[in-house]
Amino acid sequence: MKNLLLLIFLFITTFSTAQSFGEVEIEGTIKVPAEGDPKGITIYNKNSGKGSVSTEKGNFSIYAKLNDSLYFSALQYKDLLF
Repeated sequence: MKNLLLLIFLFITTFSTAQSFGEVEIEGTIKVPAEGDPKGITIYNKNSGKGSVSTEKGNFSIYAKLNDSLYFSALQYKDLLF
């Protein structure tokens, strides 16, 4: 019972903290041409200063708020700003 209460408390604390800052986790997959390599593409939130890097399958996750700008960058591709 004690562990269940601790788990519920941690969940509520985490959820309320995320809500108070207005951040949500964005998960996605970067698609590249068949001969391309999606591993190591950098995703940077220009507003928060936090970043992430894509996996070998192109998967990534990053936290962002409404109206944040996400910057995607890789040596082998042209940079994109969303």
